[in-house]
Amino acid sequence: DAPPGMELPFDAEAAMQTIEILTMLQGKTKGNLSDVESKLLEDILHNLRVVYVQRVRGDGAGNS
Repeated sequence: DAPPGMELPFDAEAAMQTIEILTMLQGKTKGNLSDVESKLLEDILHNLRVVYVQRVRGDGAGNS
């Protein structure tokens, strides 16, 4: 979320690219991360994907 009173623009292409890069990183580091690190990356990717879908569909808060 943006700081109060500041709205950040949504860049769908950059968002998808970030998700793809993190997914690639997840695959390449599989088995080499601690359980905590693996869970953190999994949670980050999940949250990014959820927000991405909400924004693309237009039902996410703070759409630009």
